[in-house]
This record gives sequence, C-alpha cells and structure tokens, in this order.
Amino acid sequence: MEMTFGGRCVILLMALFSIYTGLIYNESFSVPFELFSPSAYVCHDAACSEGTTIGLIKARDTYPFGVDPAWHGSRSELPFLNSLKMKMSILLGVPQMNLGIILSFFNALYFRNPVNVWFQFIPQMIFLNGLFGYLSVLIIVKWVTGSQVDLHVP
Repeated sequence: MEMTFGGRCVILLMALFSIYTGLIYNESFSVPFELFSPSAYVCHDAACSEGTTIGLIKARDTYPFGVDPAWHGSRSELPFLNSLKMKMSILLGVPQMNLGIILSFFNALYFRNPVNVWFQFIPQMIFLNGLFGYLSVLIIVKWVTGSQVDLHVP
C-alpha cells in the first residue's frame, strides 16, 4: 500500500496520458466527435451542401482539438485525412529516430569509442536530417503558409 501511495502522482499522470492518447486515437482512427463548438467553417455557397468543402468560409476560431468537423462526410475527407496521417507519422517518427541516434552517441561516449562517433553517429545524423529533417521542415512550412494544394479533390 505504501508503494501505491508513494506513486500516486505517477498513477495520476498515467491516467491523464491514457485519456489524452485515447482521444487522439479516436480522432485519428475511429469516428471522431465534436467535443467543442461546431465547425469553424459555415456553408456560404450552395456547392458545399453536396458533401464537399468548396464554398465553406471561416466564421469562427480554429477548432481547438483534432480535425475540424467540416471534413467529416465530405468527398475529400479520405484523401485529406490520409495525407494528414502520413505527415503526422513523419513528424512524430523523425524526432524519435533522432533520439535513438543521440542515445547511440551517448553510448559511444560512455564506452569511449570515437570510431562509432565519427563513422556511425555523424553520418547517421547527416543522412537522417538531410533527407527527413528537410522533409519535416517542408511539411511544417506548407502548413504554416496555408497552402491549399491537397484540400480539394477535383
């Protein structure tokens, strides 16, 4: 019982993170639901009533969590969500791979192995961040600049 009482903060954090992970999982891979206000977009044109996102105008603040409900049920929902999931997996995977390479660097320092630092750590960091780091920067720049290339399916 003493161990449980001593770890109450860890148990609380585990519960909160599991709730957060469940919400993210539901938003990404299941049927999402509106937790907050309605969509930030309203139908201004008759074309948007046909299951498309064309003709929607922004009327409220950006939806605070997950994908805006305006995408659900539209014709471009599947291509948009697939593109979003692919980009998010890249943005989450590249830092995780960087962390693994950085841990190998500290492992090489601990065992005093300069060969692993010069011929393993440095080339891996250059290759990973030269290709996938640049790709991650491009994804973020595209999101920040508001490119609308993949928002509409012809």
